[in-house]
Amino acid sequence: MSLSKKNMIRGKLRYKNKTYGVLNALLSDQIAKKLEAYDGDKQWKDPSSPWKTGELLWTLDEGKLYLSKLYVDGLLEELMGKNRILASWIKTLELLVEDRTVCKTYEQKDSYLKEYTTLNLNFSRGIFRNEEKKSELYINKEPKNNVNRHTAYTTLHMDSNDLRIYLEDDMQPGQDKLLPVFSDFIDQMMDEYDDISLDMDDLKEVLSRGDDALFAYAKGKDVDKIVDSLIGSVTNGNLLNPKACLLHLMVNKNYPRQSVIKIIEAMDEGFNFNFEPLKPELKEPFYAGTRFNNDLAEDEVSIMILVTI
Repeated sequence: MSLSKKNMIRGKLRYKNKTYGVLNALLSDQIAKKLEAYDGDKQWKDPSSPWKTGELLWTLDEGKLYLSKLYVDGLLEELMGKNRILASWIKTLELLVEDRTVCKTYEQKDSYLKEYTTLNLNFSRGIFRNEEKKSELYINKEPKNNVNRHTAYTTLHMDSNDLRIYLEDDMQPGQDKLLPVFSDFIDQMMDEYDDISLDMDDLKEVLSRGDDALFAYAKGKDVDKIVDSLIGSVTNGNLLNPKACLLHLMVNKNYPRQSVIKIIEAMDEGFNFNFEPLKPELKEPFYAGTRFNNDLAEDEVSIMILVTI
């Protein structure tokens, strides 16, 4: 049993109708040298964080593995003269299947037993040979102060059927103190006078898919931290598997559309829906809508989610 470790997702691959994170994506020496000497206008590094790069996109087509995106659109074609390159240098791609919490352990204080599962795809000169699934257990030590670890707040939990009946039949608020609170948040997520693209039919569909409804809300500028926090809040550290999700985003009018897409993608993957295509007009089991609010800073985002388990 190994101790806690952190693996970075370095790329993506669509395999057997599911999108996986690639853990060990490497470039050929030829591409790496050209990239090092590149002085064009396609910014593939953040000058303030040069250790950070975009992801690589890999494609498996008729049993052959291709590198189809090099960090940013058009960079691969500019360097190599092609929009995809046969990845003949790759021997194995390690895909992340799941990194889940099994249970709390008392071997160390505030530690959890976790299971890490990967799928290794083996290649010979870029041609697919076979796959091999691996799992290992390890201990992960969690910080005790959850306030420092998560930024999500206003997390509510109740029976999804009770909420659906309340919304449909207009039960008296006195029957349950939580129902009107839930209803107020839902009203903020949907507006008949706005092109948010969320409506009551979407909500009822989400509620019908699970037994328990969970609502969480967070706002801030560190989007990666916010998304991780929301996912962790409603899945209890990947112990629970969401059945459906209603996602409401609120951003400044100048907030990049591509960043909105990335938030939706991260939520989609975090809840293991892996639904395609990943666009704002998604349909079941994942509904998303975006509203503009110029009271927010241009790099700030507000996220509300209603998830059923």
